[in-house]
Amino acid sequence: MKALLLASVAVLLLADVAAAETAGQAAQPRPASPPGSDITRDLNSMPGDPMGTTRAGPATPPVIEEAEDEDEAESAPPPRATVTPTTPAPATRPAPRPASPAVAEAEAAENEPADPPVEDDNAAEAEPEAAEPEAPPPPPSLTRVAVADAPFDIDLPAGFQLYQRPAGPDAAIYEVRRGDRGYVVIYAGCCSQFPIFTGRQVEATGRFSVVTSENGEQHAVEHLFQREDAPEQIHVWVSSVPEADRATAEAIAQSVDPR
Repeated sequence: MKALLLASVAVLLLADVAAAETAGQAAQPRPASPPGSDITRDLNSMPGDPMGTTRAGPATPPVIEEAEDEDEAESAPPPRATVTPTTPAPATRPAPRPASPAVAEAEAAENEPADPPVEDDNAAEAEPEAAEPEAPPPPPSLTRVAVADAPFDIDLPAGFQLYQRPAGPDAAIYEVRRGDRGYVVIYAGCCSQFPIFTGRQVEATGRFSVVTSENGEQHAVEHLFQREDAPEQIHVWVSSVPEADRATAEAIAQSVDPR
């Protein structure tokens, strides 16, 4: 019963307070609320404080998230150390060691200019005068022989020599030379290879000759003698010589006569 009475009294008190607030609000003009604002209308229609006063609750202090700051502090990378570059000190070369006196003297001797050669006038006077060059010797296979030992007669101008080289047991080859040049070749044997040159063959004074025509001139360049005694054949021909010596070579070849 007491509880019911207390509840009834509380309801009555709340009804009186609401009626008083309603009357005070009706006497004061209300600000115009924007149309269609349900939230404002609902707030204005709510009952006021039962004691007629509005209590302001204690201010809620801000929550400092220390844990998050600590986690961020731990996860943040440590600050990088600032390295100041240092310039290396210049390398110093060791001082050169002084060379020994013997080495120094040897280097000084090498650097000294060489003395020019001293010309000896007496030595120059003592040198003999250069002799005139001699004619080169014939090839080793040739041997100089006397015309009296050959099986034929021949007229040799001054400066010409007769040489011989072996050609077999019953044959020999002779060559008329002047210096290192041959002019006429003579074969004495049984089996010659006549003719060597191509030309007109003529027979005169016991021999066969080959005559060639060049620039309207006749040249007897080859001769063949046949004999009953050994050597059975004497074959003579002109060697290849300069044009200035050609007439001399032909004259020597035509002077051959078997003995």
